[in-house]
Amino acid sequence: MILLFDCPEKLDNNVDILLNQKSNFLGADPEEEFKVNIDGKETKVHPNFKLYLTTKISNPNYMPETFIKSTVINFLVTFDGLEEDLLTKTVKIIRPEDEERRTNLVEKISNNDKILAKLESDILESLLSKQGREGYNVLEDNQLINLLQVSKKSSTEINIQKEESLKVNKQLILERQN
Repeated sequence: MILLFDCPEKLDNNVDILLNQKSNFLGADPEEEFKVNIDGKETKVHPNFKLYLTTKISNPNYMPETFIKSTVINFLVTFDGLEEDLLTKTVKIIRPEDEERRTNLVEKISNNDKILAKLESDILESLLSKQGREGYNVLEDNQLINLLQVSKKSSTEINIQKEESLKVNKQLILERQN
């Protein structure tokens, strides 16, 4: 057994070769000799050989080939997260219309948040682009005033929609748990 600590997202070629050879060896005759070629040297490996890689990266982005050749276990999963995942899958089977409605609400809330962020960004960009101009008066900038009015109206509408969506989402969550 070999345990490698703090592996980066890009694995060393020797580790990759070992993973590749081990994945090819799976299902073969256990009595058959298992050899790997590391740095030009052929090395015998015990048939019960295990390789464990650990990382401190919370969400590692390994190459797809690495995921194919290995089993990845995320120990950051919590009981609540697993319970929520199981509940989502169960509701999706039993009451798919409720789960679809909840998914649409979450997407709507996310899209509204993006719109609010875009409005805020537009306002800041407008202010920064005109900042420091000689003779510039914010109170006389009709374009900025119109942008602020549109943003205020849009943000009020979005916040009302968001409150309603959150209420409906809470109701759906309560129904799911029953």
